[in-house]
Amino acid sequence: MENNITFLPAYVFAPFTSLELLYLYRNKISNIDANAFAGLIALKSLSLTSNRLTEFPTEMLTPLESLNYLDLRFNPFHPFSPGKFASLTSLEWLHLYMNDLGIVYPGTFSGLVSLKKLVLAGNSLFSLPPGIFAELRSLEELYLGGNNFTRLDPDWFIGLGKLKKLALYDNYLTSLSPGDFGHMPSLEALDIAVNNLTTIGSDVLSGLDHLRTISLGGNNMATLYPQDFVNLPRPFKLSMKNMWEALQKSSTEWECSTLCWLRDEERKGTVRLVHWTLGYHVMGDDSSLPFCAEEGEWAAMECAQEGESPSKI
Repeated sequence: MENNITFLPAYVFAPFTSLELLYLYRNKISNIDANAFAGLIALKSLSLTSNRLTEFPTEMLTPLESLNYLDLRFNPFHPFSPGKFASLTSLEWLHLYMNDLGIVYPGTFSGLVSLKKLVLAGNSLFSLPPGIFAELRSLEELYLGGNNFTRLDPDWFIGLGKLKKLALYDNYLTSLSPGDFGHMPSLEALDIAVNNLTTIGSDVLSGLDHLRTISLGGNNMATLYPQDFVNLPRPFKLSMKNMWEALQKSSTEWECSTLCWLRDEERKGTVRLVHWTLGYHVMGDDSSLPFCAEEGEWAAMECAQEGESPSKI
């Protein structure tokens, strides 16, 4: 790692049949021979992060029958051809962060039957083919943050019945529709922070009986509607970190006095207000109250009847 390697020739690692970890990040690799990894039958983790790869031969991955982790971050890849990773039937984690991908072809993820975590964050994707993840029946975590999505299509998520975490932070989503998450009944955590959302929308979260964490911060939401969360299991975590910054940019005032229902749920412990997200842009966890509490408004909010949540706020 961190050398000046530019090329990996054929059979360069062939004598190391017991090698399990190979880190080649921060080099200048732009070309890899199809037989460069021949003999690495025991390799479990391979990192080619921060090189100059635009493509690599499909045959390069064929010998890596035991590979669990493949990190290809920070390479200026062309779109991957269908079946590029098909030989990696043991792969559990594929990291494609910041790879300049503007398109993903149908069949790109064919054969990845063991994959549990897929990172496609930090690219330039604006759409996905229907059923692109359909073969990923074991997938539990999907990171799509930092792309150019303005809308979601439920058909993108066909087959993701085991998905637990979905990150869509830092996109350009303006609205959500009922059914957008319908193919993900096992979803436990949803990060839709830093988009252009003004509301969640009735029934958008319906059917997500396992959803426990929602991140909304950085959206232009001046208020929240209790009916949008009514079907969620209790307790659940709600993050509104940095939401006030988005409101300030649009000269919108937060309607603290309308959050009686949320204050009451927080007091009962059925909602925990946290500063926490799935994505890489914000990390950490605390139990801070939302920003309106900074002015002493949280405890002093006036409701029509104390402890009663309004039907719409």
